[in-house]
Amino acid sequence: MEVSRHTIQMQQHSPVAIQHAFEHSVMRVITVLSGKIVLKRDADANPNRLPVSDLYSMIRIGGYLEGFILLSINRGPAMEIAAGMSMNHPDKITDALLHDAIGEMVNQIAGKFRTVLSEFGRDFTITTPEIADHAPDINFSDYDERLTNSIAFQFDDEFFTVALLANCNFCA
Repeated sequence: MEVSRHTIQMQQHSPVAIQHAFEHSVMRVITVLSGKIVLKRDADANPNRLPVSDLYSMIRIGGYLEGFILLSINRGPAMEIAAGMSMNHPDKITDALLHDAIGEMVNQIAGKFRTVLSEFGRDFTITTPEIADHAPDINFSDYDERLTNSIAFQFDDEFFTVALLANCNFCA
């Protein structure tokens, strides 16, 4: 789905426009990093929690938007994406490379999202990615439900989720 610049310009503070910009950013980055067609699975995402996974990556965002961008992924698809990013066979991926890859994946999603919004004068800061083997202790209900968006993707036979949890300092 291509983001309409006109839509964002007309509704710069609209949670719907922010959601579209986020979804666009995720799709672009995932496709480039995976080197594969990755299917979006709307029905499989729960907007109120992350699915149980082997690995999690999180970036804090602040400024225009306050909150988090989160990645929940199992080891299998994470290894495949890491192999593609490092141009190695999945058997050659160490835990350190795996952590670097999923951190870079969420970093690129946040960076792309930030770039899309900054083109319209809406900027936010991002932190260094944090990696964990357990879900972060974040209460989804602390964030604006209009901006809470979990997007599930199918990668081969497995799924992973990218989520935006945010409050907007200027949204209508």
